[in-house]
Amino acid sequence: MPDDTPNLAMPFIMPAQAQKHVTHNEALLILDAEVQLCLEAVGSLTPPATPQNGQVWDIGSAPTGAWAPHAGKLAIRAGGGWIFAQPREGWLAWDRAEGRLCVWRNGQWDVPPVDNVPGIGVNTSFDAVNRLAVASAATLLSHEGAGHQLKINKAATADTASLLFQSNWSGRAEMGLAGEDAFSVKVSADGTVWQTAMRADPVTGRIGLPGGGMLGTGTALAPALSFDGDADTGLFRAGADQLGLAAGGAGQVLVSPSAVQINAALTGTAVTQNPTDTTAGRVLKVGDFGLGGYARPANGADANQIPLNFSAIWTTNGVTPHPNTPFAFANIIHISRDLNRASELALESLTAGSPRAAIRVCRDDGSGTAGYGPWSEMFHQRFLVGTVSQAAGVPTGRVIERGSNANGEFLRLADGTQMCWRTLTGATGAGVGWTFPAVFVAAPVVTGGAVATVQSAVVLDAAPSATACTLSARGTNDARRADVMHLAALGRWF
Repeated sequence: MPDDTPNLAMPFIMPAQAQKHVTHNEALLILDAEVQLCLEAVGSLTPPATPQNGQVWDIGSAPTGAWAPHAGKLAIRAGGGWIFAQPREGWLAWDRAEGRLCVWRNGQWDVPPVDNVPGIGVNTSFDAVNRLAVASAATLLSHEGAGHQLKINKAATADTASLLFQSNWSGRAEMGLAGEDAFSVKVSADGTVWQTAMRADPVTGRIGLPGGGMLGTGTALAPALSFDGDADTGLFRAGADQLGLAAGGAGQVLVSPSAVQINAALTGTAVTQNPTDTTAGRVLKVGDFGLGGYARPANGADANQIPLNFSAIWTTNGVTPHPNTPFAFANIIHISRDLNRASELALESLTAGSPRAAIRVCRDDGSGTAGYGPWSEMFHQRFLVGTVSQAAGVPTGRVIERGSNANGEFLRLADGTQMCWRTLTGATGAGVGWTFPAVFVAAPVVTGGAVATVQSAVVLDAAPSATACTLSARGTNDARRADVMHLAALGRWF
């Protein structure tokens, strides 16, 4: 006869056994733990510090301590000690830590499979038609690392695969493949009579509106009916009983019960006849004098010959440079106020990497004759940092220049200001010479500070020159010290 039962492994009371109550009680403890099995945790490796009698743990594959020889078994706390039991195929247990029901199969605890169940009801009951029934405020179907598809499949073309929206269990809207393979949207007022609001042809992809459509008002800039890639061209309602057609954000055609208005380009002698027509009273066409189109060459390639009574955009003829601009080849924007006053902007058109621009003004000085002032070049971000230069006191280079060499660092500004700085170490035997990293136009102001734990000051041993100076770090007794000196010189470079 075996020593224990075949399923729960509870020990038998043997014939003539002494202290039969011990064996009996052990069997009861195993029965108490394994029937209505509740696991404190699954896959535990270390015995808990304060276990309670009656608690059960599933032991993992590499346990320690008192559980070390019992991998894959159940650890039952009883009478202050441990009873170990081997789970059998098909046992059910509640995993208290994860809040789930588990089944022991193939040597481990798994969640019971739910394949091929007759139906599932979540907070409600399923039926023969609605095999999956959910009653809740919302239903979430989320991705598992990437996208997510909700697939609704039908058996044949004449069948239906759709989403049905109901009100008090009566259908009001349906979208999907309803009795055909064309996608449609249908609506109903009573759940019985249905109207097709939209239908997408599966072959051409074209959208049909069997019941007609109703557009918003729209504007010429944002038509109610526009085109893909051309949102400012289409159909809009210009006013009561008025239909407008827009192109490029402008109303070009207006249809009303009394007339059709067409906003098209004017032709004939009322407008300029060529790109440089200066006939008084004519309407300027887009493109003439370079306005709204390609720029026109200046008369005789001379910028001063642009008519003062016209605003225009001019350029060189591509061969002869303008003699009266600061650049060899330039485009000129000429803005006229009247016959004697105008402003011009010249844009250099030769070098793409370093664009340049200049402005000038033409004004009557009181003599009755208008004259142009000098060109003034405009500075921008490409002209801020670089080599500064000047001619007769007028800056001709960049605004800021910064550099460094073995003698230190320097900063030059276009107004002539120059600053040099360097760190040197003083000497106890003699002054330290500093040759400036950039030459001043005259002796600069030199100052500095000493890094020391006692009182120390930086002094000039002699008046500085435009190129160098001699300094010392001296203590309170006037003795030279070997302290670190931070030096700066401020003056002008022109």
